[in-house]
Amino acid sequence: MGGDDFQKGGSDLGLRDAIGEARQRNEDSATARAGKLFDEMGIIEEVIAAINQGTNVVDISFPKEIQAIQPDSKYSGENSWSDVIEKFSSLVMAEDVQIEVHITRHACCKRPSQGNLGHPATGGPSCSNCPNEYHFDHSFVSENLELGYDLATYSHITLGF
Repeated sequence: MGGDDFQKGGSDLGLRDAIGEARQRNEDSATARAGKLFDEMGIIEEVIAAINQGTNVVDISFPKEIQAIQPDSKYSGENSWSDVIEKFSSLVMAEDVQIEVHITRHACCKRPSQGNLGHPATGGPSCSNCPNEYHFDHSFVSENLELGYDLATYSHITLGF
């Protein structure tokens, strides 16, 4: 029995193997999702179209599904969506193509609150909870986002080749 082996100094419980296998499954899932995202975004077709138009830079929007996801949202196991996007970026860079991932901020901070004073640098309304100009996109709040989290989502990528 496993418990008896442990008490005798053995380490054949299989716990380390189970942990390693679970983490590897989650890693594999994130890598597979990154590859699927590459196909969903039509990267190859977009790059060919840009080359045919005589340019070496192209902006490609993330699918609407991805645009509604916060970078720190859980994807699978210990992986967040930022891990998936990082793997996606690695796939692109492995092809010797530069990539820049753009994020849209929907608020100035985690707890946006419009202050009474103007922002010293911009003259616009200041936030009473951060040093930035107050910004909060009320139309963006949905069941996917809660106040208390940074309101930022993926927007698009820029590729340079």
